[in-house]
Amino acid sequence: MDQCWYHGNITRSRAEDLLSKVGKDGSFLVRASESIPSAYALCVLYRNCVYTYRILPDKENKLIVQVS
Repeated sequence: MDQCWYHGNITRSRAEDLLSKVGKDGSFLVRASESIPSAYALCVLYRNCVYTYRILPDKENKLIVQVS
């Protein structure tokens, strides 16, 4: 992917650090999932907390968002 919001293979901790440095609600990034090879993680900063949502392909290769 060639998007400024895609950060590839970074850890959850690194994603949280990057978003905390930005410090603006609504800031987000997408990274590769550490635990599921075909999935991604959407990390969103809101009120100084980073919320992470897993993005998974389903059987039809459509993407679904899973809230943990």
